[in-house]
Amino acid sequence: MSAGGVASSARCLGFVGVSALLVGVLAIGAPACAPEKADAAPPSADPAAPDAAQSDAAVSEPYPNDIVPPHPCRDKSAIDAKKFPYKTARVVANACTTSELDALTTFFRSKTNARQDVSISEWSAEVSASCAQCVFGDGTGASWPPILTKGDQLDNVNHGGCVEVASGNVACGRAYQQAAECRLEVFVTCSSDFEGVSEQRCKGARDTLDAACGSGLAAYKDACVNEAYTFEASIRAQCVTGD
Repeated sequence: MSAGGVASSARCLGFVGVSALLVGVLAIGAPACAPEKADAAPPSADPAAPDAAQSDAAVSEPYPNDIVPPHPCRDKSAIDAKKFPYKTARVVANACTTSELDALTTFFRSKTNARQDVSISEWSAEVSASCAQCVFGDGTGASWPPILTKGDQLDNVNHGGCVEVASGNVACGRAYQQAAECRLEVFVTCSSDFEGVSEQRCKGARDTLDAACGSGLAAYKDACVNEAYTFEASIRAQCVTGD
């Protein structure tokens, strides 16, 4: 699913969709548009470990308990994750300070708690121009920032960029992002046996991820653990530390 495709699936719920996107993207936690039951939760933020109890997604943004995907997992066909776009991470060390990263997180948290839409123009105004230029972008350039935008809205989160920086390997970051997008494509149309169908339909993506990242995958993921929201680690790697 493209950056726009992921977000359009998420945005069918307005801000609820954006909130889920930030939990899950990459994730994978964008819900579709129909309530069904009250105990559903988005899938793990880690495409390599869907059952991890302490994943990013499990401890980050609030997830609306009354929103779940509306359909059973009817489609069992394999997904070619190479269809999901990816560009190498834009890295500008020291473009942002840790205080600016905190300001971005605080602003997003306030909007989440208030159930309000996130305006990129307002969000980016929380930090310096050089920091905002590193953090936000529409993805049309040669490299991707941590947060991809469409107009004045959040479109996607480039968590693969953090994995790329941690591994020093573009193929590893790409494979991580594509495996996550694959799981999201399954999730937005599926309400039963998500994990089993996801593992079946996204097996090729997972195999590519394992091959691209090798034995260091666990360490790269550890280096990209987020404190609250999925964008934090990517901003830190791409715009604060540069590594």
